[in-house]
Amino acid sequence: YSSAASDVYKRQIQMLEGKGEESFYFDLKKSLVEHYRIFPKEELFTLYTYALNFCIKKINSGQDAFYQEILELYKVLLDRKIIFLDGHLSQWTYKNIVTTAIRLKEFEWTEKFIYEYQNTLVANERNNALAYNLATLYHAQGDCQNTLFQLQDVEFTDTNYHLGAKILQLKSYYELNEGEAFFALIEAFKKYILRSKDLSDYRKKANANFIKIAKKIFQIKGKKGKTADQKREKIREDLKNLEPIANKTWLEITVSKNR
Repeated sequence: YSSAASDVYKRQIQMLEGKGEESFYFDLKKSLVEHYRIFPKEELFTLYTYALNFCIKKINSGQDAFYQEILELYKVLLDRKIIFLDGHLSQWTYKNIVTTAIRLKEFEWTEKFIYEYQNTLVANERNNALAYNLATLYHAQGDCQNTLFQLQDVEFTDTNYHLGAKILQLKSYYELNEGEAFFALIEAFKKYILRSKDLSDYRKKANANFIKIAKKIFQIKGKKGKTADQKREKIREDLKNLEPIANKTWLEITVSKNR
């Protein structure tokens, strides 16, 4: 027991002190697979959280391949029931798993997960989490009508749901070419950011920048000619220079296919 546990903790320390060296992460992952039976679930959860955080740092540094690693770690945590607290899955972990799987375009797995694990959520959070995550999935699949339909059932119990729902609505209105609804929501979104006491300055700025760029993109949607092309180029420059920006990848993709 002590030898196996020491091996796992040795790998963990190497990963934490390894200045991002990927081999230490993979060594820890392998060691956890081999020796997981010797640890209580609480301890395993902590060890896997270190591994997840390593992957998140890699993604934040631009290494998108680590989304696959995160999903694999989550699958292990689910299968071995390590991730549950008093039998329940956190609504934010539920959302993170959905977001990761969608990023990998694992749509069939995502839908199965959403429905299969909804009953592990705390009862008073279940309907909200189900509606929001289904809306996220539908939008990723290009079904904007169903996205908007699901969002009608989302209550803004938290800033994460409030911001996420508004961004999904804006994206859907853009893709459905619903200009009136899009610009009305832009104004409502601005007011929410300005008045909210729950949002950090960072999140206010990131979402304000998102709104600013999204509005500019819609204003030249479908337009051709030199002036429109110059405006698109200016938007691309803004995307390079403005920090922070929420949903930056969507903005970059959208302005590129805006013609």
